This record gives sequence, structure tokens and C-alpha cells, in this order.
Amino acid sequence: MQCVLCDINPAMRRAWEQVLPRWPRLMNVCKVVSGDITELEVEAVVSPANSHGYMRGGVDAVYTRVFGPGVEERLQALIAALPGKELPVGQALAVPTGHSRIPWLISAPTMREPSSECHDQPVCDATMAAMKVALEKGFSVIAFPGMGTGVGRLPVDDAARAMIRGIDESLPWEEE
Repeated sequence: MQCVLCDINPAMRRAWEQVLPRWPRLMNVCKVVSGDITELEVEAVVSPANSHGYMRGGVDAVYTRVFGPGVEERLQALIAALPGKELPVGQALAVPTGHSRIPWLISAPTMREPSSECHDQPVCDATMAAMKVALEKGFSVIAFPGMGTGVGRLPVDDAARAMIRGIDESLPWEEE
């Protein structure tokens, strides 16, 4: 699987670029790119959202604008069918986008409520959950924004370390 780490924030990209060399086995898995994540051609983009599926702030607002309000409606319908009627941090769901270049969105909440501050462990857990869904679906290329760094206000260095750790811990590595 290929993980594209894409953000418009140069500080987020630098943080990933500084952390990645410390995880040599991810150097062929992760690629850092600049720009608008919705301009990529990937099987899925990851939404850091919240447990209720509200997609109105940060990168989620961009996803809603590009994919249309139906993506939030489909996500919320799936969440409404879950026990407790929310998607806990550490779990993820894939939702079709209807978009030709990015057919799926993986919602992996980094926070329970919108506008809550994030910490590194929920970002790691959300990244792992997104990776698990991508692996289950058989996706070959997915894209992550800086998880928890917008509305969640997690410092980019903490986010980069948590995300890279989450990607590493979710992959089925051969015994070394």
C-alpha cells in the first residue's frame, strides 16, 4: 500500500519529512506531497472528522465542497446505524464519494466532538483505523492530510510522529 501524506501547510510537510527517515521501512510506503489533497488521484482520502460525522470545518469542509453534501449525509447515515450512534475515535468507516478521481473517503475521527483539541494518541489511533479500513478494502493508494492539526490544533511535529507511528503499527510487516 502507498500512503500519500498531503498538506497545504509547509510546516506539516516538513514535520513528516523529518520524522520519516526515523522509520526506514516506511520510506517506500509513504510519500510527502504539497498541495490540495482533492487534486490527487487516489482510491481514498482520509477525513479526521469527529465521531458524529460533521464535515464542516478544516479539510472536511474542503471534502464536502468537492464531493458534495451527500458524502457527509452518507457518512452520518452509516454512523446513525452504529451502536451509540457515533463513530468512536480509533474506528473508521469508508464512504463512497461519487468522485471519479477519489472514489472513497475514510472517516477516522481524531476527536469525539467538533472543535475539541486533539492529542497525539487519538491521532495515532485514527491513523491506524484508517489504515485498517484501507487494507480491508484492498486499496493500494490512500491520502492523509495532517490529522488533528486544523480544528484539533495538534502541533504538526506531534501529529507527524503519531501518524507515522500509526501507519507503521497498522501494516502487516514480515518478521525481521
